[in-house]
Amino acid sequence: MDPIQRKIVPDTQAPTNDATQVGGPSKKFEIGSTGATAGTGGTQNVGRPNFDRIAASLQDCLNRKMTRDQARSAVIEQETQHLFGSSATPEMANAVSDAFARDPHLSQLFNRLYSTATSGK
Repeated sequence: MDPIQRKIVPDTQAPTNDATQVGGPSKKFEIGSTGATAGTGGTQNVGRPNFDRIAASLQDCLNRKMTRDQARSAVIEQETQHLFGSSATPEMANAVSDAFARDPHLSQLFNRLYSTATSGK
C-alpha cells in the first residue's frame, strides 16, 4: 500500500442525520434575548455599544420616514464604513444588504433588531 495515496474509508456506522451535527446545514441561526441571563457572566454586554449605535441609526431612519428596506440598506452601509473604514466599497455594502434581503435567517435577524431598536427598549 502506498502511504501517500491511502484510501480513506468513511465510517459507515456514524449517524448521518444533519440535525445531530454541530453547525450542520439544518441548524437554524438563533439570536438570544438582549438582556443578560444567568450563566452568561455578563458577556452579552459586549455587543451593547454596537446595538446602541445601530439602534440610533435605525431610529434616525424611522424619523426620516424611510421604509424598512431603505433603513436596512442605510444601516448596512454605515456599519460597513464603521467596520472596514476606507476599505469599504459600495459593492461590499450592496452585497451584504442583498444577503440580508435574500437569506431568511439574516432577514429574521434584521427584523428582530429593527423591532427591538424601534420599539424604544
